[in-house]
Amino acid sequence: MRLVKRLQYDRYGGPEVMRLAEFEPSRPGPDEVLVRVRAAASNPLDWKMRNGEMKLMTGRSFPRAMGHDFAGVVEAVGARVTRLKAGDAVLGVARFRQAGAFAEMVTAPEKGVVLKPADLSYEQAAALPTVGVTAYQATAEVRPRQAVFVNGCLG
Repeated sequence: MRLVKRLQYDRYGGPEVMRLAEFEPSRPGPDEVLVRVRAAASNPLDWKMRNGEMKLMTGRSFPRAMGHDFAGVVEAVGARVTRLKAGDAVLGVARFRQAGAFAEMVTAPEKGVVLKPADLSYEQAAALPTVGVTAYQATAEVRPRQAVFVNGCLG
């Protein structure tokens, strides 16, 4: 595979630790898809990880890629992937520990990727994974049949 670019950091800290770097995307594992990213969205998880607030769960190895929520086009699929194929327009979330959506390409588990609705732009679709799942869990799983306010603040 050829080298592509991604946003990453080599130590914990503020925005000043981020840099654009070249990397070789990994080939998708048996249950993974490789996606050419068309749009990515930021959420509090991204900056909390970069600041080191979640290092107990993510580990301390560097460099670390940034970004979780993305939308794009499937480039390749793993041997056991059945729902998606190369050329599909999708939206999804990168693995928690690896991240990597702020890149030209990202590898993600098939279970974290779905077909993009045709009437959504890639930018709109990229904004859905984390906030959409949070809203769904709050309304459908945590408090079914009850009104729930979901705050989208970053603070």
